[in-house]
Amino acid sequence: MPHGKPQWVFTCTANLTWAWWAIPSGGGEGETANSFISLDQATEDATKHGFDPFTQYWIARIDGRTTHYRPGQPTVYLRSDEDPPI
Repeated sequence: MPHGKPQWVFTCTANLTWAWWAIPSGGGEGETANSFISLDQATEDATKHGFDPFTQYWIARIDGRTTHYRPGQPTVYLRSDEDPPI
């Protein structure tokens, strides 16, 4: 998978629940799950579906902010209107 794209996306929805989306490396729709009361619950469920927060690129979005995590790199915190460094 290209380094510029996350493999997992965690989003806090308008009703303040969390959802996750797994983006497959070969394209396609991937898997999704939603309606978790917290980010902890969403990531716990995602780990049951193959998510490894220490070895995969992931992002989390809440209140117009995005956190980008790439293995071996510092975590980057951005407003939603900013682009992550590549």
